[in-house]
Amino acid sequence: MSKLRDVVVVRVSEKGDREDEHFHSPEVQIEAATRWARDRGERLVASPIPEIDVSGKLPLSRRPGLLAAIEMIEAGQADQLVVAYFDRLVRSLKVQLEVIERVERAGGEIFALDHGKLTNGTAAQRLSTNMLGSVFQYFAEITGEKVTAAQARAVARGVYPHPKVPVGYVRGETGGLVVEPAAA
Repeated sequence: MSKLRDVVVVRVSEKGDREDEHFHSPEVQIEAATRWARDRGERLVASPIPEIDVSGKLPLSRRPGLLAAIEMIEAGQADQLVVAYFDRLVRSLKVQLEVIERVERAGGEIFALDHGKLTNGTAAQRLSTNMLGSVFQYFAEITGEKVTAAQARAVARGVYPHPKVPVGYVRGETGGLVVEPAAA
């Protein structure tokens, strides 16, 4: 049996203001996936595809990296899509179903290092994949609800609720925005 040709996707929802020395997730994901492929004698057919500041809840049409990886499999350039963690692939059951269907229809496979093969092959495999996908979607949704509630409370107190202050403003003593005198 010939070794699989892998394409790796790396996703981070929010980089925020983390700089290189404090932004390690992409490298951790890349190292894990490339080591796994190398240890299995598989070949990466492209550099790992980064999706930075990309939500796993977005539709496939708004996931250019993931879409490119799927299209490589559909074009016969790769056999397997690899992610370090299942929740780095998707956080939406609707998108998950579309990704798996397209990859499997093209004869490809999806592998998450923390879960294994993601497939709708048998009823048990589909149940396992969908249950985990549901958990990841739930955590994305509940986190969004908590953040929205916290931001609303901050605004009600007069506090600007985002970490990055817009250009031309500074954060005042009470947390609200104040026009920056140098910019005025």
